[in-house]
Amino acid sequence: MNNCRRHIRFLLLSAAVVAAPLSAAQAQDVNAALERFKALWEEQGMAIEWENAAISGDDAVLENVTVTSAGEDFEVSNIAFEDISDDPEGYRVRSITMDDFEVEGEDGFYAAVSGIGMNNVLMPNDDVRDNYGGFIFYENAHVDEARISVDGVDVASMTNSQITITPPVSGAPISYTGSVEKFFVDLSLAKDNEQWPIIEALGYQQISGSIKSSGKWNPQDGDFELTETNITINDAGTLGMSFTLGGYTRELIASLREIQQQMADDPEADSTAQGMAALGLMQQMSFRSAEISFTDDSLTSKVLELVAQMQGMSKTDVAAIAKGAVPFAVSQLGDSDFTASTTQAVSAFLDNPKVIRITAKPANDVPFALIMAEGMSTPQGLIKTLNVKVTAND
Repeated sequence: MNNCRRHIRFLLLSAAVVAAPLSAAQAQDVNAALERFKALWEEQGMAIEWENAAISGDDAVLENVTVTSAGEDFEVSNIAFEDISDDPEGYRVRSITMDDFEVEGEDGFYAAVSGIGMNNVLMPNDDVRDNYGGFIFYENAHVDEARISVDGVDVASMTNSQITITPPVSGAPISYTGSVEKFFVDLSLAKDNEQWPIIEALGYQQISGSIKSSGKWNPQDGDFELTETNITINDAGTLGMSFTLGGYTRELIASLREIQQQMADDPEADSTAQGMAALGLMQQMSFRSAEISFTDDSLTSKVLELVAQMQGMSKTDVAAIAKGAVPFAVSQLGDSDFTASTTQAVSAFLDNPKVIRITAKPANDVPFALIMAEGMSTPQGLIKTLNVKVTAND
């Protein structure tokens, strides 16, 4: 299992390297460009080396790249940069692609990734980098396929994942859309887990689905909105998430980057102080709204039927017992109105499983500092502070 985790981590690191453009506009300045490239990733706690840099005009290929992170080395395939140009805001690269690669490990582990690339990449100068989120900006990135197998059997895959980002224009927010057309997971690897009989009984030995996400960030005022992230599992349901925050400003990004750089410069140092400093900075942000939802696609009915079968009861009786348990569980939070509305929502959902939502939308922005303080002293008070509600089938 540790070996599998190591190789999976390798895949993530390898895919991440493609996100870095070469900061050079002239072939004669290649040495400075490569040092800049390395320095950017060192800020992220990664050391990058390559055996050779093949430069041809405004194009470049980094050959036999090696990434070192947390003391471990990972060999990465070649990375090609096409049409590198200078720009008043930094350096632009029309496209970056990584060679397809495969990894073979112990215990029959095998992984393959293909079609990794980015388009319209900007590595902003230090004076404007925080307008783009503090690091490298790109308008499109994609991975055509990633696949993991054990002993020749596919256990996980992801097809046609991509993200598109709009650049900031005249103070308008940066917006993004992302998607994974299809993912697949074979849960039979969990046969030794005590939950496997339940997974098998529900018919989810193998699951597939898709992911969609969108959001926006305004560097001018620091407003950040995760408009949606919907994870759909076929023949089960869709888990949806969204939130809106204030205060994620360029100044905050710069301060967080300084702390990250300190930690990268001295990885052996006690990180407690830096962690507390980062936590203090995050308190400058404010909470505006959040929502978690579940849209049913037969999962609820399957669970009720399974429990009914296990207990020798009818599905209606199981639902009635669940409804009765809700007020006792929620009443521990000490808010009678919230208990009543939650009980009503859960009952409506169990009677007719469509969608159930948990929302938090206070009348005014709530500083993170206040949320943390109240969470430590009187956490039940957050229900009213954040105006938390549970609704169903709305």
